[in-house]
Amino acid sequence: MATQADKFSEEVLQELSTTPYACSSLKKLSGGNANFIFKAVLTNPLPDGTTEVAVKHGEDYVASMPEFQIPTTRCVRPFPFWVKVSACR
Repeated sequence: MATQADKFSEEVLQELSTTPYACSSLKKLSGGNANFIFKAVLTNPLPDGTTEVAVKHGEDYVASMPEFQIPTTRCVRPFPFWVKVSACR
């Protein structure tokens, strides 16, 4: 039986398929309560050579407790924020 994470994995793969972040696979990572977090293997490396990235997927509920509703606006952040975070390796 497919889980919610499996369903979202397929949706994320489809959504990213036409971007530089197109993935050959996604693996759900453990941890995190509010969102679904996946390790993504990129189809093609990014210009800096990166071949794997983390993908965060949010729904209007807490991932670990679906009956607890929360707004998805919590996931909206300016793009430069994520660039800075990804540069902190």
